[in-house]
This record gives sequence, structure tokens and C-alpha cells, in this order.
Amino acid sequence: MSVVFRRVSYRGTLYLFHILVALLVSIFYPFVTGKQWIYSAQGKQFKRWWHRRALDILGIHLTQQGQPTRLTSLVVSNHISFLDISVIASVCDVTFLSKSTLRFWPIIGFVSARMGTVFIPRQNKMHLLNVKYSISEIMQQNMSLVIFPEGTTTLGKTVSRFHSGLLQSAIDTNKPVQPVALSYIRAGKNDRVAAYIDKDNFVTSIIKIMAQPKTNVYISLCESLDSQSKTRHELAATSRHLISNKIHSHQIQTAA
Repeated sequence: MSVVFRRVSYRGTLYLFHILVALLVSIFYPFVTGKQWIYSAQGKQFKRWWHRRALDILGIHLTQQGQPTRLTSLVVSNHISFLDISVIASVCDVTFLSKSTLRFWPIIGFVSARMGTVFIPRQNKMHLLNVKYSISEIMQQNMSLVIFPEGTTTLGKTVSRFHSGLLQSAIDTNKPVQPVALSYIRAGKNDRVAAYIDKDNFVTSIIKIMAQPKTNVYISLCESLDSQSKTRHELAATSRHLISNKIHSHQIQTAA
């Protein structure tokens, strides 16, 4: 039996059990504390613990620069992998905006919904108005929310154009915007194994990640931006610029 097979089997078993823990907690805990359990101190603590443990199980080594703002904020990040969710949630008390298709994934979709994820239907402007309202409601509950304004995943060498529409929610609720930069680096280059791009599928991707001895991810939390001093287009452009600079610094740091 090869070392890689044993590694994947061990990590895979632990990860499935870890998902089961999230499923059980998301089913039964709301009955004890109420539907808004995820916004409670215990709910936030559980989410941070769950995502940190998930990274450990998958062999993800995280290097952090900067700190999350103490204020409720709209977090904007570049998007590389499905791992981004656990990476950000392991260091920030946040919930997420996700494609509506995730809602129908077995188990994961149910757990994500229970964890407060806002699902956004693509190419539907009427529903986008409801999404903006949902974002405002979440931030009024003192829960920061993460969006990926690129609208897709990339290898992470550069940052694609940011769509500015949902940044209006930060302006409407008078909440700051915190840009967050992510990079997965392997052997001094952007990590193709970690990136969820092209025609990758979830099962194959996560097996490849579990097969690696270690996966390195770098997260930089930039200084928050005052949403009241800029338009949504300016917030998008400034966030993208800050994230691009941090990604460049990650590449220089790991190449040294």
C-alpha cells in the first residue's frame, strides 16, 4: 500500500467524519438556541473551529498577514479554490455568498444553508435585488459577509476584473470593506493542484489535494476601506488594486 494511498484514505475518512459533525450540529443546535444560532458567539466559535480543523485534516498550511477588522464588514477576496471558504472562515467571523447551484449539493448544500450562506442565482437581476437585501440583513446581525467579485475562480497569478454591484451593500449599510488576498504556492509557483478551475470537479480536486504532503496558502488581510467615501466602482477598483499588490508580494516572498 503506497504512502499516497494511505494519506488520502486517512484524510478522506477524517474529512467525511468532520462533515458529518457539521451536519449534526447544523440540524440539532438550532433547536436549542434558535434559528439565528450561527450569529451567536457559540455559533461563530463553532464555525472558526470547524474550518480550522478542516484545513488541518486536508494538510493545508496557512500563513497569515494582517488581522480581520473588529467591525462588521463586507469582505472582498480574489477566488482560487473551494478551499478559500475554509481559509477565510478560519481567521474571520464571516458567512458567504455562493452560487445557487451549491444549495443542491448533497449534504454540503444543506450545511452551507444552515451556516448562513446566501445563495445567488446567476443571470437573474430580480433575484439580485433580494440578494442585496439579504446581505444587508446579515450585516445588520453583526456578521461580516464574504463576496468574490471576480465571479469565477482563477489560478491566482493575477486578479480579474471586479464586478461592483454587490459592493453597494456596504455603502447602503454604512459598513467598511476589507480586501483579502489569497495565494496558493507550491515550489515557488501558483499551485495548480489547489486551484479549482477549467473543468475540475470537486471529488477529483479534493483527492489531489489530500494526496499532497502539504499545501501552502497565504492570506493577507488589508486595511479596511471606508464605504462612505467612495462609490461602489471606486471600492471595487481600490480593493482589486490592494489585492493585486498583496498577491505580487506573496509571489516575491515565496520565490526568495
